[in-house]
Amino acid sequence: MLKVMVILHRGLKKIMKSKVLNKQQTHCDSLLEMKYSRLLSLNKELKQKVSDSREYNIVVLSNIVPNYIKEILECSLRKNSINADVAIGDYDNILQDSEKYSNLDCQIIFWEAGNIIDGLHYKIELMDEPEVSLLLDKTKKEITFAFNSLGSSKLVLFNSFSSTAFSGSNLKEDKLEKFAGELNRYVCDNLPLNFVFVNIEKVIAQASISSSFDFRFYYSSKSLYSVEFYKHYVEHIKSAIMPIHGKAKKAMIFDCDNTLWKGVIGEDGFDGINMQADDNEGRVFAEVQSIARSLAHKGIIIGLCSKNNTEDIEEVLNTHPDMILGSEDIAVKMVNWNDKVNNLMEIASYLNIGIDSIVYVDDSDYEIEAVKHFLPEVTTLKVPKRLYDYPKMIRESLKFFYKQYSTKEDKKRLKLYKDMGEREKAKDNYTDIESYLESLGLVIKVYCDARDQISRISQLTNKTNQFNLTTKRYTLSEIESCMKSDNQRVFSLEAQDRFGNYGLTGVCIVKEDNLKGVSFDTLLLSCRILGRKIEFKFIDYIISLLKNEGREVFSALYLKTPKNNQVIDFWDKVCFDVVRDDEESKHYKMHFDDYKSMDVEFINQEM
Repeated sequence: MLKVMVILHRGLKKIMKSKVLNKQQTHCDSLLEMKYSRLLSLNKELKQKVSDSREYNIVVLSNIVPNYIKEILECSLRKNSINADVAIGDYDNILQDSEKYSNLDCQIIFWEAGNIIDGLHYKIELMDEPEVSLLLDKTKKEITFAFNSLGSSKLVLFNSFSSTAFSGSNLKEDKLEKFAGELNRYVCDNLPLNFVFVNIEKVIAQASISSSFDFRFYYSSKSLYSVEFYKHYVEHIKSAIMPIHGKAKKAMIFDCDNTLWKGVIGEDGFDGINMQADDNEGRVFAEVQSIARSLAHKGIIIGLCSKNNTEDIEEVLNTHPDMILGSEDIAVKMVNWNDKVNNLMEIASYLNIGIDSIVYVDDSDYEIEAVKHFLPEVTTLKVPKRLYDYPKMIRESLKFFYKQYSTKEDKKRLKLYKDMGEREKAKDNYTDIESYLESLGLVIKVYCDARDQISRISQLTNKTNQFNLTTKRYTLSEIESCMKSDNQRVFSLEAQDRFGNYGLTGVCIVKEDNLKGVSFDTLLLSCRILGRKIEFKFIDYIISLLKNEGREVFSALYLKTPKNNQVIDFWDKVCFDVVRDDEESKHYKMHFDDYKSMDVEFINQEM
């Protein structure tokens, strides 16, 4: 860390003066501002950079011609190190293609109301009610067919039916708009677990009606949407794809002065800072604090990283009458006079999350550029000079924290981190780690195929990176399928100690290979319970259970990722023998007679 500090203080001014660097960042940061020709060439460059990683296969099913989306979506995901390959289904062949492409990683469905039959956007006004009703019923049956065909797919993005291209300027609701609304209600009432309903009207609003549609190409080739629309569309849906690759953000860390309030506490004093909801400038900060507090209540980690006196910040948090965000909402505080690069690294270490899981908000160009340069994995947000744009920026950043569903662990996450702080304080009372662990009174409970835990189990497979032996990602429907399968089982783990309940924090998926053999498909533990030897108690229980059922031969796998090096030798520790070892993976076998329990006696198991 000392080396980082020396480099930072010597080199940052030079970085700040580098116009070339700033131009490069501006040029590459946003696809929305990029010319389509540049986007095409960038997509080719990125394809080479991500070619070594596993392909993420996407297909677009549509009853229009979705020109442009392939390259824009590939480029956007490849910029985030996802090796995306996008295919386009046949024109107006959604039902057949839903069966043909059901095994891909992701399906995107553009089902345009105005083209359900050729020319419906103008013909519907001449149709009588029975004709419209018949068409409505037929389309609902087709939607149900698509739901069934894709019911076991990993992720399906189903766009809402829209009439805006043809009736967006109508004051009164017309037949096409009513038709689209009825279909949307049907979709929402029957949407399968693995589907995400994408409100396409939000995308049109972002791009604007005039920029979203290209009627010249619609009438010549049924290509309705413009390049501008697809850029906004891709940015909109990306938040549903990123968590599957473990790229969702987990923490939003704020500076304080001119970030949570207007003014500088060290200069303006307690009474001089402004966050009053009835003041023109203060209400901006009141709104930002309210958004941050709502995030905390949804399980997003809120923290502080500020150059200030600790006592001054604590006084504001705990006693200022206008403060909306309080100490009870904040999981971590790094308030000192150290540089913020090191403080952010300390925060990531304390929370036991990757540095790329952090979104950092600050008003200083100097601090933002320092973090961008030394911690490029951190997503940085600078408070806009036009303060009235600040709440909008924070609201737009909520896409980084997208969750398809919430779990009970999300709702109590703040308490979990508060408990973690108490554990860290207690650790200072012990001279060795074993004595400390014994003092915790750890208790675990193991479940098998617990259907009420599907959401949390899927969430863990998608967000856990460090203690994750294979880093396989599972959707809700895939976990449900594993539980229903005759030859697969999903074990889950809850843990608690004298400070509180950690929640559901471990997952193990096993597959029965034959009458005597079992393979470990997935084994992961949340970062919250690492360093407590819980993983050994967990695996002891599972192997003993399987042995009692007559299983004798166990196989396992370690797949290397940039973040799971700490578990590279886990299977070695529990007496598995390496049968193949290469740069990216290690394959193991073990006969039960060779297994030696770790006998972690200080952990009890609730039956």
